[in-house]
Amino acid sequence: MKKTNFATKLVNNNSNYIFMKKITFFLFLIFLAANNCAEAQSRNAGSITLEHKTKQAARSPILTLLTKSFDADTVLLNAPLTFDVSYKNSGDEPLIISKVRTSCSCTVASYSSIPLPKNQSDKIVLKLNTDKPGTFNKTVAIYSNASNAYDKSIESSRIVFQVKWVVLNKEEKSENKKSKKNAK
Repeated sequence: MKKTNFATKLVNNNSNYIFMKKITFFLFLIFLAANNCAEAQSRNAGSITLEHKTKQAARSPILTLLTKSFDADTVLLNAPLTFDVSYKNSGDEPLIISKVRTSCSCTVASYSSIPLPKNQSDKIVLKLNTDKPGTFNKTVAIYSNASNAYDKSIESSRIVFQVKWVVLNKEEKSENKKSKKNAK
């Protein structure tokens, strides 16, 4: 067995240390180079995806509401109240209404799920409940494949429409008319 003194061990350990430093540095450089290549590829893929989405949005359907909101003012208790929300497909592809969601059960929507060709109009019929007196301010969300209101959180397109109405008893209605005449 060969005897080594302290100085020889120190030199051998130091050369191992330097060798390990060089290997670590070399591996770090390889990691940085690979990371930069992956980042450049993802940037290019992102620009291609954005370009594709922009072209797709230009060709896709656009939902245009011809009426922005509805205010029925006052109606009598239990009087029938309906309203048509007119809309148009201003895009190049067929517009499909997938669902119409109302903010409460006091508003019922009827709509067609048949694809609407470009530059065509249709309507959503809202039946508003008037069996309780009070002031109502509700929203109607129209979900479709339109590109002008895309919401990533719900993976769909949603446009919101406001509906307002006041239901009065017969006595309240007559009192309301009298107070308006007196104000004039």
